[in-house]
Amino acid sequence: MVQELSRLFPIAAIGYEKVRADVDLTSGRKGAKSGKGFSPVMVGQAYALEQMEQIAPVYTRYGWQSDGNGTAQVRSILGLTKSQDKARPIPQTHAVDGIALACGYFVKYRPFYGKRSHGCLVLGQVKLTSAPFVVIKRPPISRRQLHLMVPRKNGVRRKYGGTVTRHGFRKGDLVRAEMAGRVSVGYVSGDTARQVSVSGLTWKRIGQFSAGKVTLLYRATGILVSCPQRWSVSGVLNPGPTANKGGGGRHAPPGFHKEFLMNTAPAFLSIPDYLQGEQRSSIRHEYLNGEIFAMTGGSEEHNRIALNIASLLKSHLRGSGCKTFIADMKVQIQNAVNHSDLFYYPDVMVTCDPQDQQRYYKTHPCLIVEVLSPSTEKLDRREKRLNYQTLPSLQNYLLVRQDRAEVERYHPDDSGFWRPQRFTAGDRVPLKSVNFEMAVAEIYDEVVLEDLS
Repeated sequence: MVQELSRLFPIAAIGYEKVRADVDLTSGRKGAKSGKGFSPVMVGQAYALEQMEQIAPVYTRYGWQSDGNGTAQVRSILGLTKSQDKARPIPQTHAVDGIALACGYFVKYRPFYGKRSHGCLVLGQVKLTSAPFVVIKRPPISRRQLHLMVPRKNGVRRKYGGTVTRHGFRKGDLVRAEMAGRVSVGYVSGDTARQVSVSGLTWKRIGQFSAGKVTLLYRATGILVSCPQRWSVSGVLNPGPTANKGGGGRHAPPGFHKEFLMNTAPAFLSIPDYLQGEQRSSIRHEYLNGEIFAMTGGSEEHNRIALNIASLLKSHLRGSGCKTFIADMKVQIQNAVNHSDLFYYPDVMVTCDPQDQQRYYKTHPCLIVEVLSPSTEKLDRREKRLNYQTLPSLQNYLLVRQDRAEVERYHPDDSGFWRPQRFTAGDRVPLKSVNFEMAVAEIYDEVVLEDLS
């Protein structure tokens, strides 16, 4: 896993919490039962540390240390609560120790004792920002067997296991399925002669759908990935001493235990309350299944590009019944990945459906455009794209760079698979959704870029 991460991100150091096995005296644990014991855990740990050292420098911690810098001790200073329920896929169970280990690379706890006072110093400084939290797991797919050992009536032994279905899908494929007007997104988990079984992230079956009502979104990769949850982490850990006269125990420095906040359990906000609040708010917020996230402003290039695209579309669509919206109009997505209710603010959006009569949001866009920014590019490429593609009405999704003349268009092919295509300076971008082509040069009109000069 660390090797794969090193191919995606530059790694300056690796933090590792060491474990101690009871049966092995080499662990240094007081409760070790035998000096002759052999622990695969300790051997595997030593091998893992040796391999990780070849990727980046490794610093190690124990859960508790006499110098006060153990993982649990740093976690306590940060005010993080760890859940002991390992089955719960939440940050409090699986992420807080990692955050404490990472902070331990930048800061160090050091107590001090004087004749009239004592306290602690936290040397170093660290600032935490919000981060995505996703659950990655393997689908519980049985290996292919020739047939079941126990036959059915008349001695028939049906096939069992494997990933191939009778309808061109593989188990684990991410698909969009429709039944009685309701759209669901999930993973192929089985099939019958005429139907495809679709399950959620926990592999609990959502339902069985007619094969003709199931379209492929992504081929199986051997893993299941939840939609990223934006875990809000904010605050600055500042160095500085705290002196306590005549007192005892452990104390954090000023601005450390009070100012450091982690918003891991925000209050649930209903959709009506969210929509009403947005009408009064001077700041736009996106809505993800009960949580809201403030949006930042864009650069001059960002605004100019969005305005150029909206102007081209509005001019082309005049008198057609289609409507073009920019920046302040929301799109609602129901039954998105993980069955969430979402509201996003696309940079540009076109809807041609006469049913789209809501004043403050739309539900049937045929074209959505997002102008990429450094702070939102990953969100636009992954979370938003995956959720936008569950909209039955959507035919085109554009990602437009603002640092160079490049447009990326996503559109579904005949099998329902969304395929990307890039366009650069000198190209024209065809948009089947609105029967229009726009030149890349027109998109970047009055935007200063080196590859257009």
